[in-house]
Amino acid sequence: HVANEDNFKLFCKLLKATGIQTNVVTSKSIQEILYGKLLINLFNPVNALSGVSVPDTLAVYKWRAIYAACWQEALQVYEAAGINPAKIKANPKLMPTLLRLPSWLFLCIQFFIAKTDKEAKSSMLQDFLNGNKTEIDFINGQVVKLAEQNGTDAPINKKMVSLIHSIEAEHDKNGNDNEKMGYPLTPIEVEKYLGL
Repeated sequence: HVANEDNFKLFCKLLKATGIQTNVVTSKSIQEILYGKLLINLFNPVNALSGVSVPDTLAVYKWRAIYAACWQEALQVYEAAGINPAKIKANPKLMPTLLRLPSWLFLCIQFFIAKTDKEAKSSMLQDFLNGNKTEIDFINGQVVKLAEQNGTDAPINKKMVSLIHSIEAEHDKNGNDNEKMGYPLTPIEVEKYLGL
């Protein structure tokens, strides 16, 4: 917290004069950035459930449709909470539509929005592969919590949290024996579980 905003701005000007680039970011814009980043992170459980790389997950329409459903629901929760998420790479309100485009068109657009390493895996997928607990409560769980705080509901994100927790429990019971756990899942199985 900066006690005197004018002094802080002067400090930033002095830094710029020395060649150090600075930007003044208000706490409100930081919150908007964090909520924008949360939307992007809603992809983590989708990628984890697929069991394949980020590009391979995004190449499948049904996986993107699941991500779009989580994103769209989060936007509705944000609206109820009076949150306007920051634009990160693309307008957050357009992303559900972009994600639902035919794969050939989405992949062309994605090439210009964000280039991804062909072997990239989300942190949640890496947690699954290593038998670790995931950050699901801080991603989709945060959407659910925000919905509850604002008198609304987030059933898709709530079911996603439940699904990830059930796989974590199976990991605890069976170790990393994916065959015993029935993991990875197909997008059809996930759609059915989420009620899409």
